[in-house]
Amino acid sequence: ALACVNVRRHFAGTNNEKLYTGIKFGIILLFSLIGYDAAGYIVSVVTLAFAILCIFVGFNKNFGAKELRVYGLILSMFCVVKFIMIDITYENTVGRAISFLISGILCFGISAIYNHFEKQGQE
Repeated sequence: ALACVNVRRHFAGTNNEKLYTGIKFGIILLFSLIGYDAAGYIVSVVTLAFAILCIFVGFNKNFGAKELRVYGLILSMFCVVKFIMIDITYENTVGRAISFLISGILCFGISAIYNHFEKQGQE
């Protein structure tokens, strides 16, 4: 609740303040999940959902910021890499290859969505 006190002021301010708000909520989310002993894959999936939310909020006409979009993009890439390298462990190479393929598709999809919305914003 205390993190939400100045959110309205931060989103009305500069782009750096919007980035600060995104990082602040990301850290709160991460420590909340770790504090409740959430499984590693749960942390990755919830953080990925938060990263996608940051990307969409960054494209919003009212309080969007490019810095927040880039933060969401970088955070999503870290989540996918963590999910593949740490959270998923397969004994066979076929399962590992499929997980790498899925992570590549996720990264490509997020990047394609980002580029699509960025082109719409330039027009």
